[in-house]
This record gives sequence, structure tokens and C-alpha cells, in this order.
Amino acid sequence: MLKYILSRLLKGLFSILLISIVVFLLASLKGTPEKCLQEAIEAQSITEQFFPVDIKCIEKYKKNLPVFYCSIKSLADPDTLHKVYDNHQKRILKQRLALNGDWTIVQNYSQQLQQSLNTLNHAQWDSSLHISKQQFEQAQITARSKFNSITQTASIDDTQTLLHTLDELYAPLPPSLHTDLTKLNTAFQALSQPKSQWKRFVPALQWHGTNNQYHHWITSLVTKGDFGYSYKNRKVSKVVFNSLAVSLRFSILSILLAYLISIPLGIYTAMYKGQWVDRISGILLFGLRAIPSFLVATLLILLFANPDIFNWFAPSFDDQTYTFRYMALPLIAYTYGSFTLLSRSMRLSMLENMQQDYIRTAKAKGLSKQRIAFKHVFRNALLPILALFAYTFPSLVGGSVIIETIFGIPGMGRLLFLEALDGDLPIIMAIVMLTSIMTILGFLIADILSKLADPRIQLS
Repeated sequence: MLKYILSRLLKGLFSILLISIVVFLLASLKGTPEKCLQEAIEAQSITEQFFPVDIKCIEKYKKNLPVFYCSIKSLADPDTLHKVYDNHQKRILKQRLALNGDWTIVQNYSQQLQQSLNTLNHAQWDSSLHISKQQFEQAQITARSKFNSITQTASIDDTQTLLHTLDELYAPLPPSLHTDLTKLNTAFQALSQPKSQWKRFVPALQWHGTNNQYHHWITSLVTKGDFGYSYKNRKVSKVVFNSLAVSLRFSILSILLAYLISIPLGIYTAMYKGQWVDRISGILLFGLRAIPSFLVATLLILLFANPDIFNWFAPSFDDQTYTFRYMALPLIAYTYGSFTLLSRSMRLSMLENMQQDYIRTAKAKGLSKQRIAFKHVFRNALLPILALFAYTFPSLVGGSVIIETIFGIPGMGRLLFLEALDGDLPIIMAIVMLTSIMTILGFLIADILSKLADPRIQLS
């Protein structure tokens, strides 16, 4: 068995590694966190780009590094595009690159655009100009607005129109500005004449080495159990593990409760198939199965946590008080769904095993119905129920979003719901990873329990 467990763990680690890669790459599609843009405005710690980005925030989330060890791009794409932090600016650069196909020309145009804007911002009025200081400042504001419009577009026609407007605005301004504008017009002419568009259709593999976002993230996770920081500047590990502890309490109790009720009920209804007990339990169980979980949770609160009816339990969970009053209603809401599935599965498994030849032999020997059920049928019938543990355990650990939200339980499901609304990807990634680990552990535990229930099973 030890050899089998080690083999399953190794396969599980490989599966988790693949899941981590997929999850990380999907999360990276969002680009630079909005938090880094907001902090730039508040802290005024910005780069010399058209859009403010907080460098400290960028470095904290490793957004200044490539996403993965390698990337497949077109021959036209540069290997430094990941250092453009603003998502909108990056999109504009990609559109310009699609128009021309030569990154050197696109980069030269972007740099000249930035240089022209910087020169305009630092220009000063002097008495030699043929316009007043007020007119100069007004022209400077209007020109700055046109430059900002140019930075927001990749359209050749729109840019040409804006540059023509700038030519007219620059007429009464200092000669130094004219020089930069001439260079900008020259760079734009080169950009508007596509000569290397064929490069866009030639794939190229770019190797970035180990100094990338994923490598830092997975290394920190494996060596320290650290998922990094959330976009709300919280330690992801602390937030997620606190929620996991709450979900584990409920899930373990819920699974124990479900199995302790489902197995005896399944055995009893199978032994008395077709009788009134079997029929009534079947109707009740299928009725329960048909009721949505959010409706059950709401009804439980309205009936049993209502001062006007039965004020027996608390309507919401208190994470500081794990008492029966606070945990009873959430546990019922957690358990009833899996309870229905497990009890009916146990019944069907018992009935199937009762049709085997060895049961007919036991009946022929005159053994009682109870002795046959518990000594000969029970162990074999238990195997499918134990297999269901592999699916029940991770789903409960992952938490029920609806139930945890209704009862105010600070578990994994509620955390996932709240962080999905806020777009906090580091926490969402951590929850997906932990759920994957629990799923693999669930299958392993189910296999071990099956082996213990029936030693004849060969784990291979």
C-alpha cells in the first residue's frame, strides 16, 4: 500500500503543477493590477510613461518580470513588452506594431512622442514670443490635450489629423518645440509605412529563464507555503488558511453526520425493499434532493431562528463561538444534499449485492436477514459509498458559496465569492490550488478506505 500511496502522491503533485500553470497563466491575462495604478496617484511614485504606475507595487507583484519561463510570440514582438505596465498602453503598442511590424520603428515613435510631450511640459514663455503669457499657457494646455489623444489611439488617420492640429498650435510657440514636432512627424511617417508586417505571421519562441513571475510564485509556495500578497495588501496564505480552517470544521462534521445517517438508512431500506418505510423514505429523500440549498437554508432560518416561531438557533454564524446553537442550522444545510445521494447509493449497492450467488447460498443455510446484511453484504456494499468520498470531501472543503453567504460563515466559498467580485486574483488562485489539493487527497483517502474495508482489493 505504501508504494501505491507514494505513486498516487507523485501523480497528484504532477497534476497540481499543471493546474498551477494553467491557473497562473489565466490570471496573468489581466495584466497590471489596478491597485498599482491607484497607488501611483496617491503616492506620486510613477514611471516616465504616459500612464502613472507605482514601481514599488509593480515589483511587489513581480509584474516587471516575464510571466513564464518561455513564450510563443510573433517575430515582430519584442522581448521587453512585459515591462510596459499599463494595460491600455500595452494594447496601443500592440496595435501600432500590428500596423507596421517593426518594433524599432514603433519604439522610436513612442519615445519621440514622449520626448515631445516632455519638452512641451517644460517650455517657458518669454517676451520674444508674439503671443501673451496667457495665450501661451492656453496653447500649451490645448497641445497637451492633443498629445494625450495621440497616446490613446493607434489609428493612422486620427493621429495624422491630431498632428496637423499640433502644427497649427505650435506656430507661435518657441522654436525648440518645432524641432521635436518635426522629429515626431518623421517618426510617424515611418510608422505609417508598413514594411515588416510579414514578421507578425512568423512564430518565435522566446526563453526568459527562471527570473519570471511563475517561478517566483511557485518557489515561494513550495518552500514557504506563501501565496504572496493580495491586491488589498493582505497575506494570501493567512486569509485563505483562516477560511480553510472554518470550512474544514463544517465539512468534516458534515461528512461524518451524512455517513452516520445515510449508511444505516440505506441498509434498512434495502432490507425492507418495497415496504412502507422504503417508499416513504424514497419520497422524502427525492423531495429533499429537489429543493435548492439556498431555499433550505432560508427556510431553516425562518422556522428555527425566528423569535415569532421557534427561536432555537442563531440565524447567523459566530466564528468565535463553535457551539451547537450557532453550528446546527449550517450543518443541516451542508449535510442534506450529500445525505440524500449517499443513502440512496447505499440502498442500491445493498440491493445489487443481495442478488449475488453467495447470498443465495447464505439464505439456503438458513441465516437470518440481519446476519446476511451485516456480515456478508455490508462490506461489499460499502465500497461505492466510500468512492463517493472522493467527490464529497473536496466539494465541502471548497465550501458552499450560497450557504456560507446566507449564514455569514467566513469559509472558502464565501471568500471565493467576495474576492471574485473584487477581482482579487491572488486569493482566487490560492483557493483553486487548495481545492485541487483537496480533490487529490479525497481520491487517495477513498482508495485507502476501500482497501481497509475490503483487503481483497489490489491497489495498483
